[in-house]
Amino acid sequence: MTSPTTNPATSPTTSMEELDMTTTKTAQPIAKRVRASLLRDQQVLAALLLFSALTGSSRGKHLQEQQEDREAGVTTLEIAVIALGLFLLAGVVVAAITAAVNNNLGQIG
Repeated sequence: MTSPTTNPATSPTTSMEELDMTTTKTAQPIAKRVRASLLRDQQVLAALLLFSALTGSSRGKHLQEQQEDREAGVTTLEIAVIALGLFLLAGVVVAAITAAVNNNLGQIG
């Protein structure tokens, strides 16, 4: 057996069983830390995925509402066409009234 001051992993007289036990004792805390780190990483990933899903769905709803709002109103071109149509209609009405008045004035006079 080896003395307490020598490292069994580097001692040339260390048996394979002693080396395996030393490696196992050293590897156990490392394995626990690795498992804890992986668990923490998985928890962070799960939280990020949940956050992404929640914000993505709300952002999708916001974009959908924005698209519906854009389609609900009239565009500048539509307003211009409607205004032009109303202007032409008013011109036709004024011309019809003027023609009717002139016709009646001709009959009176």
